[in-house]
Amino acid sequence: MSLVKLLRDKRFWLQLLLAVVVVLLSVIVVSRILRNYTRHGKEYPVPCFVNSYYNDLVNSDYNDLYNFVVIDTVYRNNYEAGIVLEQTPAPASMVKAGRKIYFTLSAGTPGTVMMPDLVNLSLRQALGVLESLSLKVGILTFEPSFDKNAILAQNYKNSEIASGTPLERGSVIDLVVGSGNETPYTAIPYLYGLNADDCRNLIMMSSLNVGEEHFEGVYNADSAVVYKYFPEWEEDANNALLGDFVEVYYCNSNAFDELCAHAFDDDSLQTDRLQQFNDQQSSSDELLEQEEDDNDLF
Repeated sequence: MSLVKLLRDKRFWLQLLLAVVVVLLSVIVVSRILRNYTRHGKEYPVPCFVNSYYNDLVNSDYNDLYNFVVIDTVYRNNYEAGIVLEQTPAPASMVKAGRKIYFTLSAGTPGTVMMPDLVNLSLRQALGVLESLSLKVGILTFEPSFDKNAILAQNYKNSEIASGTPLERGSVIDLVVGSGNETPYTAIPYLYGLNADDCRNLIMMSSLNVGEEHFEGVYNADSAVVYKYFPEWEEDANNALLGDFVEVYYCNSNAFDELCAHAFDDDSLQTDRLQQFNDQQSSSDELLEQEEDDNDLF
């Protein structure tokens, strides 16, 4: 059949038209299927699910829009089991429907750990061990000893506790620390702008105790920062007795500049204080190692 005759054949044009229609319909159907599956071009802001009960979210309309995934459970005091503690992506993030939202939930029970042997460790080492086991540091008490900053005793509920004793995570351990033979004074650390965890850690690393903490007006304790504390920091001043308590006031991070206009805007001060402590602790560690070597000779 010649090309001219083919072009004049009505059946050819009918078949061609039918093929075009089939292709167009196929494209439309596939496009709608993909749009319904991926919600192509449609994004939604992620709500804040923190402090919500996970079971309530699973049974809500949100479960049709997002895919909830629990990646971890963590015990925290004053939180019932199943409460959302952390989420990823963060609230207000724009995501497509069907996006996975990862949750960390509160655990119902803290779980147990074995009490470590902290005696003869440096204060810095003991704080690190307790933190790794989810045990809290209570009161630091200082007693005269040539082993400056070495742990002399470990107590739980006012009684000495032996290593290997099972404890609930979150239990509070009090430490008796050697004060050395030098003057029993230490410097108040520079705490302005630190969050609560870093603030507590630096206070204890400075051979001081965490006193009353005030969070008035703070809407998120995890992001709160220090804007005031007593006794106050003074440059190059060892004006606190070992074991003194530091009272701390926190504010919302966005209010820090206004409330803490008197604070020093110099991160080197904080770095210098940490370096001084590390140098001091290194000397203490070397002294302890030398003492252990001397004991091994006898």
